[in-house]
Amino acid sequence: MNKRFLSLLLIILLLCAAAPCTALADNTIIANLGKVPAGRYMDQLIGTTATGTASCVGGTLPAGCSVVTEMKSSGACHYLRGTPMSAGVYEFTLSVKDDSSAQLATLTCSLTVTPAEPSVIPSDNVSCFLGDAVTINVKATVPDSGSLSYRWFTCPYNSTTNGTFIEGATGSSLQVSTSAVGSNFYYCEVTNTNNGSATTVLSSTIQVSVSEPVLSSISVSSMPAAKEYKVGDRLNTAGLEILARYSNGTSVVLSSGFDVSPSTLNTAGTQNITVSYMGKTCTFPVLVEEAEQVVESILIVSEPTKLEYTVGEWLDTSGLKLRIQTNKGSFDVTTGFSCYPNILEKEGRQEITLNYGSKSTSFVVNVLPAEEKVESISVKTMPTKLSYSAGDKLDTSGMVLEVTMNTGKTEEVRAGFSCTPTILEKEGRQQITVSYMGKTCTFELAVSAAPEKTPAPEESAEPAEPTETPQVTPKPDIPREKHTGTLVVVIVIAAAVALAALGAYVFVMKHDSIQQFLDRFRKK
Repeated sequence: MNKRFLSLLLIILLLCAAAPCTALADNTIIANLGKVPAGRYMDQLIGTTATGTASCVGGTLPAGCSVVTEMKSSGACHYLRGTPMSAGVYEFTLSVKDDSSAQLATLTCSLTVTPAEPSVIPSDNVSCFLGDAVTINVKATVPDSGSLSYRWFTCPYNSTTNGTFIEGATGSSLQVSTSAVGSNFYYCEVTNTNNGSATTVLSSTIQVSVSEPVLSSISVSSMPAAKEYKVGDRLNTAGLEILARYSNGTSVVLSSGFDVSPSTLNTAGTQNITVSYMGKTCTFPVLVEEAEQVVESILIVSEPTKLEYTVGEWLDTSGLKLRIQTNKGSFDVTTGFSCYPNILEKEGRQEITLNYGSKSTSFVVNVLPAEEKVESISVKTMPTKLSYSAGDKLDTSGMVLEVTMNTGKTEEVRAGFSCTPTILEKEGRQQITVSYMGKTCTFELAVSAAPEKTPAPEESAEPAEPTETPQVTPKPDIPREKHTGTLVVVIVIAAAVALAALGAYVFVMKHDSIQQFLDRFRKK
C-alpha cells in the first residue's frame, strides 16, 4: 500500500514539474505598449520569460527601434528600444526561443506612435509707431520627421482661446498692421503632421502696441520764393517748406498746415517770421523796405472801343483807360494791366477780368459764333484705281476726303473736289494735288510706261476715234397689259366704223343713185 502511494505521489510531482515547461512553451502574451511620441527615445519592457531570446517574426517594428533581450535575476527581459520617427499604429509578433531554437513563448505587441509636439518660441512683444513696418514670428521645431504648418490668430486681449483667424496668415512670420493706435495680441497655432497624424500646440501671445509718434522739432527746409517786401505787404509763403522731425526718428516735409506770423509786414528792415506747427516753432528772415506807393483801388474810366467779337478772336483793349487810386493819389493808365481771358472761346456775354497790381475789376464783351470754315483736308480713302500707264486719265472714283472745320468738326466728302494733274504723263511715282474749298492735300500714284501700239497697215484708213454714245434717259416702263387693252379698243372702234360705212354704201348702190340718196337725206 505504501509503495503504491509513493509511486502515485512521484508521478504527480513529475507532472507538476513538467507542467510549467509545457505552459511556457505554448504561452502567448498580448502586450499593449500604449502611446509614445515620435522623436523621443524609448526603452519599453515588453515582457519577461524564464529564459530565451526574443525576435520579431511578424508585423512591423517602428523605424529606428529594435527588440533587445537582457538576462536578469528575474529571467529574460525583452525590451523595445530606439527612437521612432514616423507616427502610426504598429503591431508586431515576438518569438521567444531557447538556445536550441525551441519555441518558448509568443508575444503579440501593439504600439501607437504619435507626432511629436512642436516646440514653439514666439518673438518678443513689440512697441511701435503709426505706419511702422512690424513683423512678428515663431520658431518651431520637432524631433521627428513630421512637417510643420502655421495659422495666426489675433485677439484684442491677452488670450489664446477666443482669437480670430487672420486670412492668409499661414507662415512662421506675420506682418502686422500698424495703421491704428492701440494694442493687439497675436498667437500662432503650430501643427506637426507626421504620416497622416497631427499634433497641434499654441504659442503664447505676442503683444503689438502702436502709438502715435511725437513731434520733436521743426525747421525751415525751403525758403519762400518772395524774400523782399514793402511795408504793408502781406507775407507770401509760396514755396515755404518745413521739416518736421518725430520721436520715432522719422521726418516729414510739409508745405502747408502750419501758421506764420506776422502775416502783414508793417516794419521796415530785416524781420523774422515765426513758423508754428503742433506746438513747435522756427523762424526765417525777410527784408522789408519802405513803402513807395500802394494801389488801393482801380476803376474803369472808359471801356475798350471793341466790345463785340466772334469766337476765337483775341481781346483788343484799345481805348481802355483805368484810374488807379494809391496811397499817394490817383492817375490814369492805358497800359500796364492784364486781362483774362485773352482769347474769347465761348459764345454769349463774357466777363473780362482786368488786373492791375493786386487789384482787379471787370467789363463785359459780347462773343458771336465763329463762321464755320474748312481748316484742313486729307485723303481718308484712296481712289479705287491706283495703277496707271503714262497718258492715262486720272480716275478718282472711290476717293473720300476727310474735311476738318475750324470748329473741330470733321466730315467726309466724296465729290466737289478737284485733282491735278488729270492726265498722268510721267512714269514712276506721281504726286496728285487735291483741292477743296481753298485747302489742298496730296497723294501718290504709280504710273507705268505706256504700252507700245501696233502700227496699222498703210492702205487702211485711219479709224475714226470712237465717239461716246450719248446716254438716253430711259422712258418709264408702260405696263404691257394696259397698252394692249387700249390698242384692242381702238381697233374694234375702227372696224365698226368701217363696217357701218360699207353697209351704207351697199344700201345706196342697191336702191337709188347717189343723188337720190342725197335728196332723200335733205328732205329728212
